[in-house]
Amino acid sequence: MLVSVIMPVYNVREYLERAVNSVLNQELQDFELILCDNSTDPECRELCRQLEKTHDRIKLLCLPMQCGPGVARNAGLDIARGKYIYFMDSDDCIKKNLLSDNVAIAEKYGCDMVKFGCTSLVANNNGKIVSKTDIIQSLEGLYSFDMLKKHFTEYLEGTPNSVCLRLYKNDSIQKIRFEDYTTAEDGIFNTDILINGIKSIYFNRKSYYYYIGRPSSIMGQYNPNRYQDELELLKHMERAVENWSNRDELMKKIDEMYLQSFLMEYNNFTHSSCDLKVAEAAKIVEDIYNRPEIQRALKSVSSIKKIPPSARISYILSVRKKFKAAVLFKRIYIPISYFINRLRMKI
Repeated sequence: MLVSVIMPVYNVREYLERAVNSVLNQELQDFELILCDNSTDPECRELCRQLEKTHDRIKLLCLPMQCGPGVARNAGLDIARGKYIYFMDSDDCIKKNLLSDNVAIAEKYGCDMVKFGCTSLVANNNGKIVSKTDIIQSLEGLYSFDMLKKHFTEYLEGTPNSVCLRLYKNDSIQKIRFEDYTTAEDGIFNTDILINGIKSIYFNRKSYYYYIGRPSSIMGQYNPNRYQDELELLKHMERAVENWSNRDELMKKIDEMYLQSFLMEYNNFTHSSCDLKVAEAAKIVEDIYNRPEIQRALKSVSSIKKIPPSARISYILSVRKKFKAAVLFKRIYIPISYFINRLRMKI
């Protein structure tokens, strides 16, 4: 068996067949597809059973309901037989040459991981695409672990965390498992791989994955634990670079990520599933703002140019302790920007 494709499934009945078909239609056919289903929707679980009966490459694991994507992936890893592991989300899809191209690279260079790009598509609740963005990392070619240390800042740009944009050699990740978080489990998994001293990574500057963002997806819902999960990820990153010779330089980048994570909390309050009042949301961001890692990051990140343009007003208002105003601004800005993106797509 050359590749094990591991796909967590949670209540995505209307998208699942599209995702599964994009795997079954791969140019490289030496694979198994492990569906790790933890759905609360009986119709979604029944569809998984039908898919398993119809295709001999599909193996279904029926897991406890709502066990989380990390736990679901771990269950798949425990039975995977492939030389290589590929993780895919069940509401996205992939190009037909993803496995063939990236397995060929892994075989040619003997690397432990191949990292590639994606195309981010944002859809509304009717499934219509309202924006499209290609996300490609700047690094290209084969990097040893020592080379990666020197270029870690570039590694953290673009899409540093998603496991869906990597092909892994199974032998290289046997000791690594996902933490049970709703978000940031990807980044923690990949950081643990770095801590354990991966030997080499090949960076392929082509896009193979279609990430389809939906308002009803996990990332499109209010998550009260979002910042705490990302805090764990950034702590893992600090531990990863602790003994590297360029630690001080890299800590500046990690401090930027702390600050960006804090500012992303404002976006968290814009989801329709968030019923917090402005004052309640403002109190949460104020508490995060006063945390020691954020205060350190504010001193470390001296230039507003380091802040993404879409977050600069929130940053300015936060520094001035205008947390309610920042929450209100984001709750107005996000719907307007979403509407503008839809107009652009129509044009």
